[in-house]
Formats: sequence, C-alpha cells, structure tokens
Amino acid sequence: MADTWDDATKQAMKILGNKGQIPDAKALRKFYADVVMKTFDTFAKVRDDLEAKIADLEGQLEKFSAMVDQFEAKVEKDDLGLNGNDKEESKTIDKARPILVDALNIWTKTADDNIKNLKDAGRHLILLSKYKQDKSL
Repeated sequence: MADTWDDATKQAMKILGNKGQIPDAKALRKFYADVVMKTFDTFAKVRDDLEAKIADLEGQLEKFSAMVDQFEAKVEKDDLGLNGNDKEESKTIDKARPILVDALNIWTKTADDNIKNLKDAGRHLILLSKYKQDKSL
C-alpha cells in the first residue's frame, strides 16, 4: 500500500506499463490544500477562541458569585430600612431577610452550576484540540 498519491501512481504505473494512464488528481489535491486545510485552520482558531471565551466567562461567573456572597453579607447585617433595635421591626426583618438570602443563594447556585458546565465544556474542547488533521495529501 502506498503512503501518498504520488507513490500510488508510481506503483500503479509500474503495473500498467507505458500505455497506462492515471486520471489527474490535481483538482482534488488543490481543493484539499486550498479549502479543506484552510477550513481546518479556521476550525482550530475558532476552537482556541472558544476556549478563551469559556475561560473568560468562567472568570466572570466566579467574580459574580463572589459579588453575590458580599451582597448576601450586606443583606444579612442590613436592617432593610427598618429599626433593628425595635422588637417588632426586628421580627419583621427576621422574616424578610431569609427570603432575600434564599433568592441570592439561587443566584450563587446558578453561577456555580454554570461554572461547572463550562469546565466540562472546556474539557471537551481540550479533547477537540487533540484531534489532528491528516495533511498527507
């Protein structure tokens, strides 16, 4: 078996002799070189760009999660516009605060889930980067 088209044509011509004619594959080879290889290069660039975008998005989500944590701490100590020293208003604050904290916890969980999903997507992209196209035509 030949490794390249050139080797294959040489081997086939030895068998066919001087009368033999092999169809010209220049158009196929040119298409592969000019179109397919450029598309592979574009794919590699897009994959690399996507890796960078995923890393950026992970970072922004981590920053958002930290901001939510800080905001939650603010909500935990804020009197929410009422007088925390007043017994009745303090009870009202204590009823309202968990509602706000629960909502913020959902934001944090959503951000954490998205970070996990992006990390998984990043692993898939790494596997794609291991795919090497055959340039042997």
